[in-house]
Amino acid sequence: MTDLGKLYAVCAIVGAMLIASAPQAIAQNAGKAPVIALVNYTSVLQESKAGKSVNDQIVKQRETYLAEIKKVTAALEKEAKELEQQQSVLAQDVLEGKITEFRRKQLQAKQTENGYRRSLDQMQANGLRAIEVELDKILQAIALERGIDIVMKAGAPNSLILKAREEFFITDDVIKALDKKLPKVTIPPVAQ
Repeated sequence: MTDLGKLYAVCAIVGAMLIASAPQAIAQNAGKAPVIALVNYTSVLQESKAGKSVNDQIVKQRETYLAEIKKVTAALEKEAKELEQQQSVLAQDVLEGKITEFRRKQLQAKQTENGYRRSLDQMQANGLRAIEVELDKILQAIALERGIDIVMKAGAPNSLILKAREEFFITDDVIKALDKKLPKVTIPPVAQ
């Protein structure tokens, strides 16, 4: 029998075992509706200490980047005015060389600005990833403790939950637990 044949045989045996055990699992839960809880993910990110920590760091880094961009923009505007004034007194080839250099600086400034945007996006992703790792542990613990079968995300733009009764939400408990476990997230600026 070839390796592929052996793989098919193993898959067939595992599949048969799963199919055979499925009715038992269904029978054990027959008549019992699943316990569902909802978490307003947006609220968790906005109201938790960790979420606020990530947001504050992103805002601070954005302000730093904007200050740098403003300096470069001011220098480019000054250089553009100087080039305009020198246009009538400079030789054509010298002027063209200065214009080429100026355009190179403009392009470099735009690339730096785009790099800053990517850096901020990566910082935010790193911060959210740290929160989500801890959030997953918290949700698992709460689900186990309360016998919750399904935890669903609500309050996010891509959420399937449009409306639900308040008693289904465990958001406040999740925020309290997250504040205890992860009061701050430190995310270093991403190198460009």
